[in-house]
Amino acid sequence: MSKKPGFIDTKLHRARASDGRFQLVNVAHWESQEAWEAATADPGFASRADAARESKETPATPNPGLYDVVVTFP
Repeated sequence: MSKKPGFIDTKLHRARASDGRFQLVNVAHWESQEAWEAATADPGFASRADAARESKETPATPNPGLYDVVVTFP
């Protein structure tokens, strides 16, 4: 995804509490909603997203008080 037009960066966040359901959460930043939509329209992205949905993963809810940034990828 980092090579797609409009990609800015992504940050990996680690949960502050060790008993949290989601220990790592990745947040990507894009120049615009249109750039994100174009990147996620890629068939490779769609197939990975479908696989995640089929595994019945529940999306994480953002809450800055629960996570610390541990890695930033420009």
